[in-house]
Amino acid sequence: MFVPTGPTGSSAQYYDAAIAALRKGDYHYAITELRLGIHCHPKESKLHSLIGVAYFDQHEMLMARAHANLALKLNSENKVAQILDKALVDYGNDDDEQGDGPDPNSRIPRVPGGPWAPAGAAVDPYEVEIPIP
Repeated sequence: MFVPTGPTGSSAQYYDAAIAALRKGDYHYAITELRLGIHCHPKESKLHSLIGVAYFDQHEMLMARAHANLALKLNSENKVAQILDKALVDYGNDDDEQGDGPDPNSRIPRVPGGPWAPAGAAVDPYEVEIPIP
């Protein structure tokens, strides 16, 4: 069960609530929490990059691109945003043999031990590159 953070949570609370939702595959709740977090903390690069990943996984590429760009503008060292940016470029390349466009099942490569790793993993979710579902 997810605990709503409400309109006054810290950026970490929104991020953590979204990670918990993503672990359960609840993209709608995760995106809702991240949108609330971005509303309260519009300059938090980590919120923008994580919502970009969620949008990417839902194949909402325009929203993923917008948030990846903003995350990189806010923090050019944001590793999640850098990998998301590369994944979006790769997704848009029509270099498959059939010439029928990008793979609709594309997903961002995941890094073991990320914030979607099992609870209790000794990893700081802000220090990993890409979460693992």
